[in-house]
Amino acid sequence: MLVQLSIHELADAKQYILVMKGAPERILDRCSTILLHGEEREMTQDWRDAFNQAYLELGGLGERVLGFCDCQLPLDKLVRRRFTVAGRHPPHSLNTLYLANHREFPP
Repeated sequence: MLVQLSIHELADAKQYILVMKGAPERILDRCSTILLHGEEREMTQDWRDAFNQAYLELGGLGERVLGFCDCQLPLDKLVRRRFTVAGRHPPHSLNTLYLANHREFPP
């Protein structure tokens, strides 16, 4: 599964936010921090393991699981409303926000 990425202008027009969704393992690979109770913390191996366990358990129950993350973009990283990224992948300084799941029923 590929990731879907979009960039949105915030209401104050002084900042942008990059949001991304996709396969949990792909999202997790790009995150260096995790948001806990509104506080950004370093992504430790324990949090990575817990994240992986959660989505494996949900997937084992027949749930489709997506990972979501975000990143505030400073204005100096934007050129003509384009975010400059080395290569084709988003930066590795994203926040893991949450997992979302829904049950897929056979047709």
